[in-house]
Amino acid sequence: MESDKDSETVSKAAAFGAALIRSDFIASVNTATHCLAHAVKLSKFLQGPKQDLPTSKGYIMSILSKLKQMRFEVDIDVKNVFAFSQATALQLGEEMILPQTRSQQTQRAYVQLPGQDAEQYIKVAIHIPFFDRLISELNMRLSSVSEVSHLEDLIPSNFSNHTVKKVLSAAIIYYEDISASSLELIEEIRLWREHWKLSIRKSLPQRCENALSNVIEISFRT
Repeated sequence: MESDKDSETVSKAAAFGAALIRSDFIASVNTATHCLAHAVKLSKFLQGPKQDLPTSKGYIMSILSKLKQMRFEVDIDVKNVFAFSQATALQLGEEMILPQTRSQQTQRAYVQLPGQDAEQYIKVAIHIPFFDRLISELNMRLSSVSEVSHLEDLIPSNFSNHTVKKVLSAAIIYYEDISASSLELIEEIRLWREHWKLSIRKSLPQRCENALSNVIEISFRT
């Protein structure tokens, strides 16, 4: 940059470099790294070649539970992030300070509390909003997995008194791909259950492919 004679390039590079060592940027990066270190495990699992609905659902619930616990214990959690951010700033020859207070904010909402220090600012303006957004996004994007998982109740070994209701709630997701009406689906599910209740097999199939390979085609329609 020192040898570059283009003043505009030098100016932009200097502004970019200054932005990278700002306290709020350092805290934002460390907050994101802290949160996503847990979410990335879920991402890798869901993209793996071997998985099933019950295991996937359990993994999702486990990660969400961990993130919600961290959000609940935000005072403890933000101290760890702030300490790491201080160490990062020190390596860059900077210190963690409050962003400059301006009389008029035109780009973003500014949160200023009485006696607020840099750690409190990070907690209110960065840490809590990031956690809340991440948890909300995961709930929204992965809620359908929880619904679809009810289809596992069609597996004979998973039959329960709530099978029909739960399976119908999952089937709604694929409503456009199903030619049968809801009443027809209810009867087919009940017929499927009755078939296995009357089965002379000592143990019921625990996987859908085993159930399908050991059953004859049945139809209640006339």
